[in-house]
Amino acid sequence: MSPVQYHTILRGVLFDIFTWAGILVKKEAPVNFLTEPLDRRSTLRSANVMVYGWVGGKDACVGLTGVSPLVGLSVRPFTVGQAALKAALSKVVKHEKACSDNQHAFVLFAFDTFGFLAPEVVDLLHKVQRSCIEMSCLLGP
Repeated sequence: MSPVQYHTILRGVLFDIFTWAGILVKKEAPVNFLTEPLDRRSTLRSANVMVYGWVGGKDACVGLTGVSPLVGLSVRPFTVGQAALKAALSKVVKHEKACSDNQHAFVLFAFDTFGFLAPEVVDLLHKVQRSCIEMSCLLGP
């Protein structure tokens, strides 16, 4: 499965998890401040997932970034998660300030196709789990 396919599946699963937990969310939410100013286009870019009121009452743009862990292999020793963390840093640099300047939070969801999840992803999933427990959505009838 390609990183693009993982990205699409994870976006849907993440949306479903938030929805199931009773958290307001939208897939592919259009926002104008993620448009590249140097591209000289006025089209809207979309946040992979927009979570409303998620970080200190601010809406959060969740950016999914998936990579193959084999990207960028060199003579240096292989390190699990290295490619995902490198891609994550690039995406944070690209979007975090734009989101902050527009009173939104930027939350990164970085992963690789071998199953590595960046620490921020684990924190995000724990926060969803806590919200779910508070709302008793994990309890059956």
